[in-house]
Amino acid sequence: MMAYNIPLAYFFTIGITFFITGIVLVYSMSKSFGRSFRVFKSQGNLAIKVFCSWDFKVIKKMSVRLQSENIPTHLKELLSEVNGGEEEKGRLSGMAVHLLAWSISLGSTFFCALGIHCFAKHMHLRRLEDAEGEVSLVHEARLLALPGVVSCGNLLLLGLFNLVSWMENYNSPIVRLYVSIFR
Repeated sequence: MMAYNIPLAYFFTIGITFFITGIVLVYSMSKSFGRSFRVFKSQGNLAIKVFCSWDFKVIKKMSVRLQSENIPTHLKELLSEVNGGEEEKGRLSGMAVHLLAWSISLGSTFFCALGIHCFAKHMHLRRLEDAEGEVSLVHEARLLALPGVVSCGNLLLLGLFNLVSWMENYNSPIVRLYVSIFR
């Protein structure tokens, strides 16, 4: 019968976790990279207006002058529509959303850590009670409950943080990345 080597198990577990995390990060970055070089739907009219607005059938000087004055006017109107939607949100409501998101993130982290602490205390007391009796396979399996609860908490917090990040709706992907890393 082979002995169970705990340091080797920790090493391989951490190595496999880093490998899977690296694959997920590369996939996520490739999707983000692909999205950053597309023409966005809301700004697609601007690109069409810039590259396709000149009518080459215009031959009179007066028509050429009117057309050349008309293009910047249309571009300014389209830009004001795009920027106007962002300004309507208001700074106060944006700050309220960010404050709510951060309080949800910090509160969920605190309560998750508190829950894990209480569960660890409970498991420690159960282990002390079970130490008096005979050690069985069930008692050994109970040792895996705490790492399972910690892993589930991390998984649930990750989903909650992604939901909160979606709720905040950052314009810049780099800001979203920095906030996600900090959380």
